[in-house]
Amino acid sequence: MPATILYILKLSLSLTILWLFYFAILRPLTFYSWNRWYLIGYSLLSFFIPLIDIGRILTGADAARQPLYIAFVPVIGNYTPAIVQSSRQASLPNTWDIALLLLAAGAALLLTRTLIRWRSLAKVRREARLISDTDIRIYQVDKEIMPFSFGRSIYINSRLHTEQEWEQIVLHEYVHIRQRHTVDILLSELLCILNWYNPFAWAIRHSIRQNLEFIADQKVLDSGVDKKGYQYHLLKVLGQPQYRLANNFNFSSLKKRISMMNKIRSARLHLLRFLFLLPLLTVTLLAFRGRYPDILHRKTGPFYVNAAGIIIGIPSKKPMANVAVREKSTGLQTTTDANGYFKLKIPVTPDTVRIRLDFSKQGFESTHVEQLWYSLKESTGIVEIGFLEEPGNPHNSIFMAVPDLSGHPPADPGYGDAELRLKKVLQENVEMNRFMETRKSHPEVSLFYVTESKQRRLVIHTDGSVERYGYSGSPGFDEMERKYGPLPWYMKTHDHPVNAGYLDRWAAISAQAEKEFRPTGGNPKAILFPGDSRVIAVSESGESRMYDMDNTNDPKERLGFEQLYGKLPPCVPASGTVPAVPVITRPQKPANRADTVPAKTSTAVALSIPKINGSPIIVVDGVRQADSANALSKLDPNTIESISVLKNGTATATYGPEAGSRGVILITTKKVQKKP
Repeated sequence: MPATILYILKLSLSLTILWLFYFAILRPLTFYSWNRWYLIGYSLLSFFIPLIDIGRILTGADAARQPLYIAFVPVIGNYTPAIVQSSRQASLPNTWDIALLLLAAGAALLLTRTLIRWRSLAKVRREARLISDTDIRIYQVDKEIMPFSFGRSIYINSRLHTEQEWEQIVLHEYVHIRQRHTVDILLSELLCILNWYNPFAWAIRHSIRQNLEFIADQKVLDSGVDKKGYQYHLLKVLGQPQYRLANNFNFSSLKKRISMMNKIRSARLHLLRFLFLLPLLTVTLLAFRGRYPDILHRKTGPFYVNAAGIIIGIPSKKPMANVAVREKSTGLQTTTDANGYFKLKIPVTPDTVRIRLDFSKQGFESTHVEQLWYSLKESTGIVEIGFLEEPGNPHNSIFMAVPDLSGHPPADPGYGDAELRLKKVLQENVEMNRFMETRKSHPEVSLFYVTESKQRRLVIHTDGSVERYGYSGSPGFDEMERKYGPLPWYMKTHDHPVNAGYLDRWAAISAQAEKEFRPTGGNPKAILFPGDSRVIAVSESGESRMYDMDNTNDPKERLGFEQLYGKLPPCVPASGTVPAVPVITRPQKPANRADTVPAKTSTAVALSIPKINGSPIIVVDGVRQADSANALSKLDPNTIESISVLKNGTATATYGPEAGSRGVILITTKKVQKKP
């Protein structure tokens, strides 16, 4: 979601909260002046609240000392952008740009209408006669109009009112002029012009105008005017205002005005209601926390994305010369040299940046890779390893074009950086394919499982038996590799992006649950609690399935387990309540994404996998896979339609703080894509 759309969403929510609080808590009170400053002040503040990110303060504190209620305030608006899942989808118009264009068109239309009304008001002034010019101006209008004021001028047709009514009208409008209510009217008009799509903005405009009439009515009655006679006078001039930009003597909602005039004044003790605004503002700021782009401190250009990389052939894995590399948005292009190396310096604006590199060569099927940044603040570099499948050279391996998400590449990478990246990618592919062969050679194994802490592993057999490694009194990892062979890189990292207290408490819960839980359905071969927030069920057929007991993104995952096998014991708390708030241990970086081409008939898959000190989160057809470490090796490449990667703020916004550091792989299969 672009920064502008995200800002508009949060602004709309702020205005909605503003009016609901006023309508439910403040409107029944007779503190009209206080209400005036609340409506105007909070309306202006709402334009700045979305720019305040207290998430940086919270993430900088020790999670163990953070109040628990923070975890219950959802982060609003940090939505994952639409993922480009295929070259066909990439060519479609940008939906967000169209939405912004429609919003701008609506605002322009309303601004035009306001200027027309201003012109109409100016015409009335030109045709009116000035009959008084003291501290206020009074104009005689020879038309049947309702009295109104604008600026420091009153417009009235004196022939339509008695002398007593004249005095009341002038007194009423004098209050509007002295307290500069025209400023409130113009600000409310501007609020609706900028937020014409938000019904609560129009409700605020109505409330501002109505409250101004409450103020003027109260001042008139305080001066000694007879209440009943004044109310009859209001009924006499009943009608719709002709000049919407002005303070009209008989503004609509007359019934409410008369009701408020007859109401007993609110006790000053009720002023304490305004203090409820503080927790309301706090909750709003907590809801708006997150990785919001720093709009107020954006650097100026020029900015560049310096893209470098090497293109190789599959399955030979040798560099390919004369491959055309083209950047779609700018049209810049180059060709690879004898080493398969390319380099492009792509000019960009300091805003949402989408870079798509297309690789093509005659006789080969073209591929592409795409990345996305939000509010890019400086020039950056990317190192890409692309591939083209070699015609007439069949193969059965899976190839993964792995972007390096473990840190920022150099701002201006060169051939040496691309060569190092290629070596790392090739080594990771060797490990992955070797592990897949290990799985094939051990059909008795249903699942190789790695716990969230990366400190323990399970080998679960199809007969329900379990081998434990890294647990107290069990063999170590070296013993597991001696028996089953070397494990891939993503199963061997030990760093985890949540605090140790979170993992330790889940380990204790898991141990107690394993003792207490007894399945009441499903007839499983085994139910295992491995020592983290997951539970593993081994079915009668020997297949293993993971369920996350603490999946706040999809509570149905836990519900699905309980429907099959029985309710979890009381020691296992509800999703999202245990045991401590996960904390990101690395600084957030601008979100980006790398998309790769859909898999075709070959079993070579260009798969962008985050390599971030821990296996990434895998989401297949919208379902998060609990066994991230092994989910990829279970997929049939021929069924894959598209693969996309989220990381940092983009991943965190949708899949929680853990994902921001581990990365998220989104996989869509052909079967799901073809559903109507």
